[in-house]
Amino acid sequence: MERRQHARLPVRQTQSEDMDPLLPYRVMNVSKSGCFLESRKALGAVETVIPFELPLPAGADSLTLAARIVWRDADPGREEAGRFRYGLSFNGIDRVSELILDAYVEFLRRDLHVTQLEEAWLKLKRVHEKIELLIAFEEKKAASFLH
Repeated sequence: MERRQHARLPVRQTQSEDMDPLLPYRVMNVSKSGCFLESRKALGAVETVIPFELPLPAGADSLTLAARIVWRDADPGREEAGRFRYGLSFNGIDRVSELILDAYVEFLRRDLHVTQLEEAWLKLKRVHEKIELLIAFEEKKAASFLH
């Protein structure tokens, strides 16, 4: 059963699959109340409050929030490879930060919609190409009967 109050929205990676060299983590999804991230290093124990820098799109400054670690993936194999996974809950957000976070979540919601439209467009394009090939094949077959 889902315990989250707000929808989690995926963060599309704009660069390669590697993490940003300036940050020790990559944000995977965000909601108005928290996020899920992968990190190259341990960030702390569950219930620890850490300063969290949320990268914003289009070269905007990042948003620094107090975040409480609510869960940590304890897969030893992943941790030995330098991949830690955390669930964070945002704590004590001031009004300005809340407005910025709301705008970012809305951006992610629209980005998800655009991604879904792009995927639908590509599928439609592939179907159209197949139909054109079938029509060309049928026309060629019909032309051979006429000669």
